[in-house]
Amino acid sequence: MDTTECFGESFTNSELRFDKTYQDKSQLMVPMFVKNCIEYLEENGLQKVGLFRVSTSKKRVKQLRDEFDKDCHMKISVDTCPHDVATLLKEYLRDLPEPLLCDRLYLTFLKTQRIRNRRLQLEAISHLIRLLPIPHRDTLYALLIFLTKVAAHSDDLCNTDGNCLMIGNKMDSNNLATVFAPNILRSTLLTFPRNKEQEYMSDAINVVRTMIDHYEEIFKISAELLNIIYTQVLESCPEKLYEIITSKINGSEWNLHQIEEPQPSQSSSSSDIVLENVIQGNWCDHIDNLNNIDLEKRQEETKGPNKCSQINTYTTKRSQKKTWMF
Repeated sequence: MDTTECFGESFTNSELRFDKTYQDKSQLMVPMFVKNCIEYLEENGLQKVGLFRVSTSKKRVKQLRDEFDKDCHMKISVDTCPHDVATLLKEYLRDLPEPLLCDRLYLTFLKTQRIRNRRLQLEAISHLIRLLPIPHRDTLYALLIFLTKVAAHSDDLCNTDGNCLMIGNKMDSNNLATVFAPNILRSTLLTFPRNKEQEYMSDAINVVRTMIDHYEEIFKISAELLNIIYTQVLESCPEKLYEIITSKINGSEWNLHQIEEPQPSQSSSSSDIVLENVIQGNWCDHIDNLNNIDLEKRQEETKGPNKCSQINTYTTKRSQKKTWMF
């Protein structure tokens, strides 16, 4: 039994709480608590009107929270109220010391709403998501898949005569974003005047709604970016790239998280940065500079017929720093 509390811990301090598989797909670092809540709500909550918005019993929620703090691997009882589980999931995300979408990326995520070109806006959000730590990114992915399912059940199901066969949950992507934005896209480091708080909250809701509506697009790696990644890995550790591609061709499970870092040798002059770092980047190095990016100017620069959006990585040896340029 787990004796450490489940709530209020960062992902870094709760590595034992991760279940490496999610929905039998590629291996993701999703906390067991989040996985349990999602699975329960998919089975019992998709048809519940006002899911994540309806008020519930504080006493029942506290009791359920205490049970999870004693054992985060606990299975949720079938007679548990789905609204209690939904409320608890929101509390878990709200109580994370480091927000799911990370403090240091907060303002940069909001600035994507200044981009009027939808394709470039999605591209910017996609790049920012790749700067998230792996557990945050994986958990966001699992959460967005689930929220998309919730939104798909928002409308009433009627027959050809117009008779209602099933009442929708009324939680479309906008309502879900309104509920989740304050919990996953927030800043614990900055304070703003009241008028700015309202503006930023509106932007945060729009960012989260865009993620729900377009999660498949923003989690895809474009051919252009994939080419950059392949080039970097080919220069830094070609034997690992060969191993990955060979295993993919042979139909075996492609697990990026299990790639081991190559050991540096005296005869080798290549960088020792592994694929995972190339994809994610050293997110904490110079990330404060991302908040100063002029995205509107970048949008204007990409309007030319022969210009396209790209992200350039400058990879050096471990003793040097790596900077992401937009």
